[in-house]
Amino acid sequence: MTRFHACLVAAMLAGWACSGAAGLAVERTVEFRDGTILRLQLPDGPLPWHKASPTGVVTREPLDWDRVERLYLVDTPALEKLAEIKGLLTQLSSNRYAQRVEAHKELIEKGIHFRGVIEQVHAETGDPEVRWRLDAVLKAMNTEAEPAEYNYDMVTLTGDASELEGDVGDWVVESRYRGATIKLSRKNVCRINRVGTPVNVAAGGELGRAEVVAEDKDELFPRNVTRINFDRGPSGEILIPGKDIRDVYVPLGCTLRAEVDRVPDAFISVEDYNVKGRSGNFCAAVHDPLYQGTIVVRFCLPGNAGVPAGVHNVGFWTAYIEPAGTALQAYDVHDRLIGEVKTRVRGNDFLALKSPTPIAYVKVVCDPEIDEDHAIDDLFFDPPVTLAESSDVESLTVLLKSGERIKCQSFARAGDTLELASLTVGPERADVPLAEVAALMPASGKIERPETAGACNVMLSDGSILKTRGGAELTSVDGRKLAPQDIVALWGETSTLTLPEDDAWPASGALLVERDKVYKPLAAVKFGAKWIEAEGL
Repeated sequence: MTRFHACLVAAMLAGWACSGAAGLAVERTVEFRDGTILRLQLPDGPLPWHKASPTGVVTREPLDWDRVERLYLVDTPALEKLAEIKGLLTQLSSNRYAQRVEAHKELIEKGIHFRGVIEQVHAETGDPEVRWRLDAVLKAMNTEAEPAEYNYDMVTLTGDASELEGDVGDWVVESRYRGATIKLSRKNVCRINRVGTPVNVAAGGELGRAEVVAEDKDELFPRNVTRINFDRGPSGEILIPGKDIRDVYVPLGCTLRAEVDRVPDAFISVEDYNVKGRSGNFCAAVHDPLYQGTIVVRFCLPGNAGVPAGVHNVGFWTAYIEPAGTALQAYDVHDRLIGEVKTRVRGNDFLALKSPTPIAYVKVVCDPEIDEDHAIDDLFFDPPVTLAESSDVESLTVLLKSGERIKCQSFARAGDTLELASLTVGPERADVPLAEVAALMPASGKIERPETAGACNVMLSDGSILKTRGGAELTSVDGRKLAPQDIVALWGETSTLTLPEDDAWPASGALLVERDKVYKPLAAVKFGAKWIEAEGL
């Protein structure tokens, strides 16, 4: 991979332009980094692609869109990261001492992915200070048991299950959606799929149970899994033991939280303990009480903690354990347990699950009667994908029957059309026929009522139904204040709510529309036999 990095710079600096040039359009399902999913017409020009041969030689090999089944884009192209490293190497020769010191420091933090480039400069430089500083940088890298994971763009071709690893560079095209122009780039797009790829749905059909994967072998998991060894952050930054890392790995698609009885401010940090998995060095654990409590890893859209997402593969190494004393539990978006695996040996063990139902979060729990201590390392999961039935913290989500997800700030009904305003991906407005709407999901935790709102009924997350008083604040008739996060549905005082079957009510929130200051249920989308059919506004 060392020659790959060096050759990639030369190949990509040779230059190319990706334009929305004229040509036949091809329809694709485009997944945005904020959770939006749209079906768009993309220009059918060649897709720029740079790949490495087994010998490390990089070649430009444009791909025909007709051959592309799936494209996964990382948020920063290899060219940009390599350019940053090359800039830091140049700054080691700066006339300003402070700049040389800062470049030295940043190379230690970020250079782990580009060792070959650094070694080349080290071998060629005639400046003794530069050589001395690079000696220190390379020595710091030698303390890493395994280099931090470096992600590339991935493409799957039609008829070929294997995934190609490479880079599309600064890919930018424009498309039209319901009369408005949308600019697409790796900054706002994370995946492009051939139309027909199923939406990531947890509620459809029977609940698929996760299966246990007993060995840590690359061939048992997707090639493009994200691996976190807790020695460094996503950008190569060094992590400090005892510091809260709850949101450090959001760029990779997960958050880490602690659950400890009677310790509401408990958090996860890296600790100087070798779990003896793939990498060694630091691990992750509850900091206080040290190595105790529950670790919760919740998946999100990479770079956006406010958009829940799901994965199909997850695992890690764990230590400080006894047989059956520590367990990995996987849950779907509706908080249903879909899989569990317990430690089998003493000392350290590998725990992993593979699930057909998207995993929204996992818990690392202990049995206090057997063993209260545990730590994890070498966490891995496949790239998180937005869940169809997940709501957003800030925006209203409109789910269409086609599987598209539109996120906007507000909507209004005009006859048989739903007028959406301020779409998060750019357009100020989009009109959607009501016949295409499957469900509306309000921003989670943002239930707002006017002062003049009348009394209504509410369903709480525990299934109980209460009548409320009128006014802006939701208060039950017996005076109990109701928290928005506990409410899954509201409807008018004189209206009748048709409940979905079993536990199928969307856990992400109510499907609502306010009409004449009376809340009524909109309709739930139906996936398989799980949710009720849409009844219209």
